Amino acid sequence: MERVLIGLSGGVDSAAAALLLKERGYQVTGAYCVMHSRGERELADAKAVAHALGFPLLRLDLRRRFEDEVLHNFLSEYAAGRTPNPCVLCNPAVKFAALCACADRYGIACVATGHYAGVKKRYNRYSIRCNPVKDQSYMLSRLPQSVLARLELPLYGRDKASLRDMASDAGLPVADKPDSQELCFAQGGYRQFLLERGLPVRPGRFILAETGEVVGAHDGFYQYTVGQRKNLGVALGRPVFVHRLDPETGDVFLSHQEPMTDSAVAAGLVWQMRAFKDGDRFDAMVKTRYAAAMVPAHIALAGGKAYIRFETPVRAVTPGQTAVFYDKDAIVGAGFLE
Repeated sequence: MERVLIGLSGGVDSAAAALLLKERGYQVTGAYCVMHSRGERELADAKAVAHALGFPLLRLDLRRRFEDEVLHNFLSEYAAGRTPNPCVLCNPAVKFAALCACADRYGIACVATGHYAGVKKRYNRYSIRCNPVKDQSYMLSRLPQSVLARLELPLYGRDKASLRDMASDAGLPVADKPDSQELCFAQGGYRQFLLERGLPVRPGRFILAETGEVVGAHDGFYQYTVGQRKNLGVALGRPVFVHRLDPETGDVFLSHQEPMTDSAVAAGLVWQMRAFKDGDRFDAMVKTRYAAAMVPAHIALAGGKAYIRFETPVRAVTPGQTAVFYDKDAIVGAGFLE
């Protein structure tokens, strides 16, 4: 019987994934990852799921690693006027690295999670595959080959409603548990978290990009992101959007036009389906944020960066977010938007 170590979060997705692995004949061991002080709160639910399904649960204390690898980056990126996605960074640097290390200690070949995605092998390499319904492939875009080669994602092809029904039928105690709607480490929202962690309040001006006119004031540019329209705290008679942030002056530039661009640059490149190099060019579908639609683009590589030319203009391309390149339903690679 093949053994698998699954990351168990205390929610219905990972619980259903564990159930599916059991049904497929795996010998399952669970691992609960404590990332931050709030992380202990979900442990009881994870224990209840493991008990209901009859497998052992390990507790992995990853708080120091999460602080060093994710939270420090999160704070420094906002301080620099960028908008990071902490989950994209956490998965390869903390969560999956810890799961694989733990699996190795216990002689377990496979690792698994409750992400809505799949794994595909092509060109003798592994890549994350889009889920046809709910899709979380974007969050796994920086996983290396060493993880992908041993990764099981049993929720591929599934949807949330059917998984809740499955969990309910199996008597799992988290079948009706609500989904989390916030950053796992910032219960009061990211703005409150930034203040609590000492990011200095830095008042600045709202400036209309078209005219240079000062149209208001704010108490911290990191509260805003490119493309934002709501909750700006300034009224100009018609909608305005955040056009760009200036971390040097603290100013937030607004525009009556929604920010659109036909090009972008991404650095910190990683590759899954194919390992491209400087000088290469290729076409791909590109997502520039988790909730964005894929758009066709042409990519040229030079100086360790990807120069992206979109076939149609894209809204709110935001520094700090991740650009993910897809070939049909599989991830080619990814990089951080500059």
